[in-house]
Amino acid sequence: TFVALQLAYWMGFQKIIILGLDHQYSLERHEEELAPHQTAQRQFSDTNHFHTEYFGAGMKWQLPDLAESERAYAEAERAFSADGRKIVNATPGSQLNIFERLDSPDHKS
Repeated sequence: TFVALQLAYWMGFQKIIILGLDHQYSLERHEEELAPHQTAQRQFSDTNHFHTEYFGAGMKWQLPDLAESERAYAEAERAFSADGRKIVNATPGSQLNIFERLDSPDHKS
């Protein structure tokens, strides 16, 4: 997502509306004790993505680092804002609060 924001900035987009970034992961019990970026192997089908077979049972994946993602998103917010541009989070139920929410009362189209 951060790379997409960088590209959108470079391409000159003035307003970015993010949809589908819930910013939360359900980890399996054996994954909960691992640090971000470590590789884990799914024991069950994935529940974190739009399709349960996105990461099927047995798939190896790198654990997310939501704190580092938030630092990157905050930097993107600063860069866009400093240039008079806007990033809006339109994801229902998103746990990401770095960007203005589309459903917020102070949002202006």
